[in-house]
Amino acid sequence: MSRPLHLCEILEEEHAALYPSDRRLKERSSWNIDETQVLDAKELSERCKTAFERAFPCDATTLATEITKLVQCPAILTEQYNGLFKTLSKPLQQVIDDNDDAAGEDIQHLNRLIVDEIGGNVLTPGPRARLEEYVRLVHQSHKDNEDTSALCISGGGIRSATFALGVLQSLARRNLLDKFDFVSTVSGGGYIGSWLSSWIRRHRDGARARLSPTFWPVLWRRRRSSFSSRRFPLAQAMS
Repeated sequence: MSRPLHLCEILEEEHAALYPSDRRLKERSSWNIDETQVLDAKELSERCKTAFERAFPCDATTLATEITKLVQCPAILTEQYNGLFKTLSKPLQQVIDDNDDAAGEDIQHLNRLIVDEIGGNVLTPGPRARLEEYVRLVHQSHKDNEDTSALCISGGGIRSATFALGVLQSLARRNLLDKFDFVSTVSGGGYIGSWLSSWIRRHRDGARARLSPTFWPVLWRRRRSSFSSRRFPLAQAMS
């Protein structure tokens, strides 16, 4: 997938990497439309009728099914309906032009963007709908598992990142790092938090990997944190 990802897709990928056995989100992660996303069925029906030049049902459930068929069209909708491209906004036209070689799910993504623009304020946008579904499933997990916890890393620039690295090493040494369900960071904490997320996804042992002081990413970080070492003069440490 070469296009930029929406926040919902990033969270879904992170969730799948951390919880490969949890298939609930995978089964519900799509650009399809259900009746809960239809905010005004009658108005949405009229807008679709104008855009696609055919009649659409006015009840939310059937309308959602019909629009989903459009989203799942094997080709971009602007190639199937003459004149549709010209009715879209310039930014969306540019997105379509930049992805004229799209295939599979990327076509569904483009079709959903087209439908979302046609629907406007009477249809919940696809990315928002997926994000809301992700949040709902996460909260449901909380209800099912009272032991859900989060690792929170505060801000404070590179000093915070270096201190947090030591905390992460300690947690890993005690086999506790994989016990956390979420990571929340701010400012400098995001520096080490993003590294941690990347490391978990890339290492074969994931969150169970040991963060040894001699391991090269850790060693690299330590060697570039001279402000916290007494071996260097204060002026050099602050430079």
